[in-house]
Amino acid sequence: MNEWISVKDRRPTKEDANLKGFVIAIDRFDKYPRSWWYELIVNYPEDYLFWMPFPKPPKVSDLNG
Repeated sequence: MNEWISVKDRRPTKEDANLKGFVIAIDRFDKYPRSWWYELIVNYPEDYLFWMPFPKPPKVSDLNG
């Protein structure tokens, strides 16, 4: 899995987001990782601490054992 990126170091871009526009982020209120629309982090960076792109999903053949 990717490392957490501080919002102070870099904000997510559209290319960092998954197909639905989400990244995993930790906000400064709950401090619990969950999916957030990347543009919220870009537009309100003071509300977020860290973020990371979603990991790539496993191949279907990996799921079938």
